[in-house]
Amino acid sequence: MFSYLHEDSFEGLLSALALALAESAESCEFVTEDPGLLFAPIRVAADPAVADGLLDRLRSVAGGLAAHRFCHAYLADRPTPGNVLLGYLRATFKAGRNVDGWTTNPVVREVLDRARLVGGETHRFAGLLRFMELRDGTYYGPFAPDHRILLPLARYFTQRLADQRWVIHDRKRKVAVLWDGKQLHPAEFDGPGDAREWVSDDERRFQECWRTYTRHIAIKERINPRLQAQFMPRRYWQYLTEMNGS
Repeated sequence: MFSYLHEDSFEGLLSALALALAESAESCEFVTEDPGLLFAPIRVAADPAVADGLLDRLRSVAGGLAAHRFCHAYLADRPTPGNVLLGYLRATFKAGRNVDGWTTNPVVREVLDRARLVGGETHRFAGLLRFMELRDGTYYGPFAPDHRILLPLARYFTQRLADQRWVIHDRKRKVAVLWDGKQLHPAEFDGPGDAREWVSDDERRFQECWRTYTRHIAIKERINPRLQAQFMPRRYWQYLTEMNGS
């Protein structure tokens, strides 16, 4: 079995996938830490040119939508993405066309399932993410998604809030993206602790007004917690201003 040791990043995995395809490796695994096996793994350096070249090849063979799903499949918080993505690439390049219609193929189905999870959660947080204004004027949006949707969500808000300075913080994975009005800056980030201690006075007033408004427009007899949790899962509520009365 071939074991490819690569950097824990999309570029790193793509570089390893490109090498596995070039070597026609039949049985292989992709790891980000040296497993300490009897046979040393093949170390693959992350190469942006190789990574971009592999994605360009996928686009040219299967189209932009297939490449988009492929990238989203990588972001799903599920195990062993390397072998799944390798199988998808092999099937696509062998067929010489888009294979997303091959839903009986387990590898294709797994890629589509992963992409659906990531796309669905990104769409959900496009409406659920709450920003709060900090004292320095930056807007801070904390959340803890099930999948690694930070970058897709940040790209959405570069269009929605292009003229604002903001930070979106994935508190589950301790990473964040800062938008400075021109470009995105990803970084590891523990966060400000309890962000409510850092908010501006205006933000405190706005939050209380929003809670008051939410309480008063609610029709008590029609409150349906089960349906509410279906559209806004309870695990997200701690970051929703209207769901926290403090």
